[in-house]
Amino acid sequence: MARRRQALVQAALLTLAWHAVLFAAAFGLPPLAPGWFPDLGATVVNLAALLVPLAVVARSGWWRRPWLRSLRPRRPLLLVPVGLVALSYALPGIQGSTTSLLSAAALFLAVGLSEELLSRGVVQQVLHPIRPRTRVLWVGVLFGLGHALSAAVFGRPLDDTVAQVVSTTAFGAGFAALRLHVVSVWPLVLLHALDDWCQVTSPGAAPWQWQLAVAVGFAVAAWWLTRPAALPAPGADPSATMGR
Repeated sequence: MARRRQALVQAALLTLAWHAVLFAAAFGLPPLAPGWFPDLGATVVNLAALLVPLAVVARSGWWRRPWLRSLRPRRPLLLVPVGLVALSYALPGIQGSTTSLLSAAALFLAVGLSEELLSRGVVQQVLHPIRPRTRVLWVGVLFGLGHALSAAVFGRPLDDTVAQVVSTTAFGAGFAALRLHVVSVWPLVLLHALDDWCQVTSPGAAPWQWQLAVAVGFAVAAWWLTRPAALPAPGADPSATMGR
């Protein structure tokens, strides 16, 4: 019990540290929005926050962990529905100049790298003493609360914040459950970036009914993929099923 509590405290502190660096970079750096890269400033801010999970990996010697070392997912078909959901946001079309679309692609690749290496990377690794389903839930909760903190600091409207916390909590738990099966974090980085890019570059927000359905889908997937019968064998990934 004490070990699990310590793991949860460490995961929460890592999440806070990541946000502290993000906020320091966001408010401390000068505006960076050249015409050839309008999202340069936001990209640099997210890359600065990426230093937090990279520092944890370096300090802990996790460079050879399967989730970081492996490039190819072990169960790639599980990723197909997630890719289709991401692409669904682009069904109304994509708007913007070539420069703005490429700039957004670079930004969301940085976001995907930073957030996935934090949440589905080091946070999920730190939480390995906790049973898989509870671990997945905590990864989602910390991911959602992190977005609530960002919304408060950057002054976003309350209704948007509540909706985002619900969706990101479900998203975070769903991706954490996927990581137990696909092992590699890199496909999740790409899918995260694709999801954000399609949402932001589409002409408008998806209907709230679809967004709710997606959140419910991620929550159901997180539950389904963490059933004892569905979990991979312990030898598949040393960090996947510890704490069972």
